Amino acid sequence: MKKGMLIAMLLALSGTGHAADKVFTGPDCSKDTDARIVGGITDSLNENAGTSLTLNKYFKELVGKGVTRKIIRLSSEKISKEEAERLMYRRAKRDGFSSADIEKSGMKVQYLKMDLYRQYYLIESSKGFKAIAEYYSAVARGNWPEDDKEAQACGVDLEKIYVISDTIEGHTEDFSSR
Repeated sequence: MKKGMLIAMLLALSGTGHAADKVFTGPDCSKDTDARIVGGITDSLNENAGTSLTLNKYFKELVGKGVTRKIIRLSSEKISKEEAERLMYRRAKRDGFSSADIEKSGMKVQYLKMDLYRQYYLIESSKGFKAIAEYYSAVARGNWPEDDKEAQACGVDLEKIYVISDTIEGHTEDFSSR
């Protein structure tokens, strides 16, 4: 009896120990307190819009008077240093930076001296805009508490935006003609 009770107690205590070892999956930027999530999308829409009526439509659906937004983090995973380096050079090429510019700008620190997390966010607006955005958020290395906002930077890089609010009517060919 005592042995069974002891085993049950040990199992119960060992279970609580594992719950405390929750894996950190990067910052949760869904509150968008520094406007990096919505700001990244609006910057991308403005940069690429030009005469595109579709991109201008998305912009109007995302921002403006009376528009509310809901942001949900769908996933987050730490990326490798090779992936971080690829992102750094992608951004340097986009911004016209030379190797010397990368060193001077602090870009190398941002991409290679911090832990980066690939994060997917669902962004919805009250005007019908709906997209999934692929962001990269950073966390300073070291012995920081997980909730220390000074050690975290949301949305330091935005690679892709998948707009899902538009629909196209599907068409299936007549099966008898096959």
